[in-house]
Amino acid sequence: MKIKKHIDRGILHKTFCEDYFIDEIISKKYRILCVFDGCSSGKDSHFASALLGKCVLASSKQTNFNQEPLSILQDIIFKTILNLKQTKENLNLQTDELLSTLILLLLDTEKQEATIIAIGDGFISVNKKVTLIEQNNQPNYLAYYIN
Repeated sequence: MKIKKHIDRGILHKTFCEDYFIDEIISKKYRILCVFDGCSSGKDSHFASALLGKCVLASSKQTNFNQEPLSILQDIIFKTILNLKQTKENLNLQTDELLSTLILLLLDTEKQEATIIAIGDGFISVNKKVTLIEQNNQPNYLAYYIN
């Protein structure tokens, strides 16, 4: 399997690249790949994307992998929301400092099957087949759901 990665500062991201990427082997059977796209109208969204990525990684390390892939992803998202909420409170962050989209792919390395959850808009390319995720920001940024 070939996984290509590329990250670049977008036109609307004036100072920093506001995106973040994860590619981690998280168990004997699973690997996660995530893309986080910071909201240009948010505050310090490069920080939001990286922080959300760190919360996803921490959550994946607290997850039981003896369940179906969709349940694993739902568990990671639920724990990510809890981690993000606690971090928001600990650092006294405002919601506009946590705005980033999330595309989370769980790859079963044995079956070579992927399960994906998208929170926000974006696109995915698998075997040169591009899937555009245009949900009109529904579900909206994860930060809006942590209260």
